[in-house]
This record gives sequence, structure tokens and C-alpha cells, in this order.
Amino acid sequence: MHHRFASLSRILLAALAVMLAGSFLNLPAASAATRSVSPFGMSAHLLWGNSNADIDHELDLLAAAGASRVRVDVSWRDIETADNTYNTAVLTSLDHVISAASSRGISVLPVIIEFPDWANGGTGMWGPPTDDAKFGDFARYMAARYAGRITYWELGNEVNEREFWDIARSTSPSRYTQFLQKGYAGIKQGNPSAMVISAGLAGSDDGYLQEMYDAGAKDYFDILGVHAYTLGRSPFATDQNTPSSTFDGLAIMKATMDRNGDSTKKIWITEAGWQTSNVDYHVTQAQQAQFIYEAFQRLYESFPYVETLFTYGLRNNGTNANVATDNYGLMSNSYAPKPAYAAYRRAYETFAQVPAPVVTLVDPTSTITIKRSAASVYLPKPFVLSGVLGRSRIGDLVVVYVKKPGKAYWSYSSARLVYAAAGDWWYRYTPMLRGLYQFQVKFAGNASMAAASSPIVGVAIR
Repeated sequence: MHHRFASLSRILLAALAVMLAGSFLNLPAASAATRSVSPFGMSAHLLWGNSNADIDHELDLLAAAGASRVRVDVSWRDIETADNTYNTAVLTSLDHVISAASSRGISVLPVIIEFPDWANGGTGMWGPPTDDAKFGDFARYMAARYAGRITYWELGNEVNEREFWDIARSTSPSRYTQFLQKGYAGIKQGNPSAMVISAGLAGSDDGYLQEMYDAGAKDYFDILGVHAYTLGRSPFATDQNTPSSTFDGLAIMKATMDRNGDSTKKIWITEAGWQTSNVDYHVTQAQQAQFIYEAFQRLYESFPYVETLFTYGLRNNGTNANVATDNYGLMSNSYAPKPAYAAYRRAYETFAQVPAPVVTLVDPTSTITIKRSAASVYLPKPFVLSGVLGRSRIGDLVVVYVKKPGKAYWSYSSARLVYAAAGDWWYRYTPMLRGLYQFQVKFAGNASMAAASSPIVGVAIR
């Protein structure tokens, strides 16, 4: 799926959504084998006119959700504006995406899409090149430029749909195979260690895949790409008439691979998602959350050969409730989290077996004094607690205990901290390498607290 469009408070809202997820989602418990590689990926249109600050913000949200891979569309048309002439501005933006993602422990999967007029005779951005060798040259250039930084490359998008590969269905599989062969050779020439993923097919289209094999595709992809959309149904749904539009279709694709001698290759779901518009195969936001969770549950329980699943996508592409493709995001276009964002994180916590968090305080015996004035109670200076949460879960309850003389402990959880923009607390998670989160809590005063000497006696992560 590909349709162009062009803070702290947003991160906090996301944290609140995760924290509250369990209260309204009917999420089953984990009952699946562990994996050596995290399958948690997500699509994000990071190069759609975003500033570096926007890119960083979206990557922060991806890291907070638990994603370890991000799929980014990379336009051949935008980068190579003429034969052997490259747009340095776009490449510089992609450089930033890759370095910023890496600093957050996220690897980038570029999907190369959109064809330049100079290479296809002006037949439009989805018209294949007249000379596939030109695509091979571009693939070689990109693989060489990003060797050591990019390992996986996806070549094309939903080529079994004319919307993204403008060729009649009767010749599309063989024509795409020719394109794939040149692209594969180019990638390997530019970086012999790189891996090529075939264009994610719309649905489990085993007929198209077999025709690709018949045309000689076997030795020209390392991983099979599939887009596992389900027409608004659960990942556990079955459909004997059209299994290609259910997760059951993945087994059919695997069987086709096995018959053609590719039993050792993995499948990557490079898109899967549910849209919350008012049209087409839409679902409610609660259903979207449930299905996002179930997608990873089904992956762990049933498909050991499916290595990665990229949900589509991080945020809505637009704001029109009557346009289906505007509404696949786990967040709104303005980054307000839907329940699905929390469900993604819950799936990560559940199936990736996230270890229990650990906190170390800089000074667990810090003491502050609350003074009373005629009008209000205030703190003469804020206190600060800092620490590192090992593999912590965004939305864990960060509870600051304050002892009042002669009374029970008072506790302030992340539910209170989330409202920092409007009240007394300021709270921040900053993603660090390898899934660690630096946390900091500052308390600037609360007029409802009685005057007292109030030692901070502990912080708990729940």
C-alpha cells in the first residue's frame, strides 16, 4: 500500500494509551515459542516531505512501541532524476533516516518504488523501465552507497496489482521476474552481503508466485515478500473460497515455495493492517487493536517460517474518514494514538518475552521541603529522579512514594505523570540503544499537598 501525503505531549499520550490498553482490549495470553529474531516491524512514510525533527519523532514512537525494523518507501524516481544523476537532498534525508533509526536500535528496510520518466519513456511512475539494466544500475548504486548500513532491500510493491506495476496480469509475473533479476544482480554487485526481498504481493497470490517461478525467479530473491491483508477480518479468520485474503494463505505460499525447491527461504509480511475509515473493509478502532495483537499471536503460534511482520502503518496517511487508505495508522495523522498502538506494544511485551524492568535511583534518599504560604503550597525547587529501565515497557506505572507525617504513603503513577503538559508533573522516556530507556521525573509542586517535610522514600516500576 502506497499513497503519498505529505513532542513530548505526543509521546506522553502514546504512553498513556499503552498503559490503559489492558483495560479495554481482550488480549489473550502468550502461548508460543520464542524467536531468535524479533518479528516486530512497522511501515512509516518517513521520506514523505518530513523534516529531520519529524523523522526523529516517528522513530521515537516506533522504538517506544517495540519495533525493531521500519519499512521505508524509497523512490527511484525521486533519487535518480536523470540517468546517473542523483538528488543529494533526498539521499541526505535517507542518510538521516538510517542513522537516526540505528541510534534507536531500529534497522531500515527500503522498498524501492516509483519509476522515473527518463527510464520508462514517460509512462507514469508505475510504468516499468524500458531497459531493466538501468534499474540494475540504480540498485547497485544504492546497495554500494549503504553497504554496512542496509542489509535488506525490497524490490517493488504489490506488483500483482496494476496500481503499482502497470502491466497486464497475463504478462505481469514474467515481466516482473525480468525486472527482479536485474535488480537482484545489481544489489549483489553493490553489496554481496545484502539480501533481496521480492515485491510484497497483495494477498497470498500463489498463482502469481508460481508464474514467477516458471519465469525463472527462483535464484533472484532471498526472502519472499507478502502483504497479508484480510479484508477486515481477524488473523484467525478462515475462508475456504478465498484463503489468499486470510493468514491461512501464508501456508499456501510456503507450499508453493517448497514445491519449487525454496523450502529454506523465509517469508516476510512487508505489510499487514486494518483500516478504521467509514468505507470498504473497515473495522472499529477496538477491532483494529485486537487484530494487530492477534497478527503477532498467530505469527508466533503458526508460522515459524514467517520471520518479520511490518504493520501498516505508524500513523494515518490523511484525515478523511471516507478514504480507506487514510486510516490504516496505529495513530491518527496528528499522532494521537489509537488503541492499536497500545496493542502493538502489548504484543511485543507478551510475545518477545520482555524481561522485567529494573530501576536504579541516583539518590533514593533525596529530601524536599514543602512550604505553605497564605495562598498556596509550593516547592521552592523541583526534585529530580533519574535512572535506567532495563528493557522497560512504555506505560509501566512509575510510582513515586512520598511519605506524609502520620499518614500513609502517597503514590503518583504514570497516569498522573502523563498529564505533564497541563499540570504539575513533567515526565520523559528517551529511547536508548538496545531497548533501554532513560527516564526522568521532575516534580514542580502541587498546591493540594499539605506543608510537611516529605522525604522521597522510593520509586517502583510496576
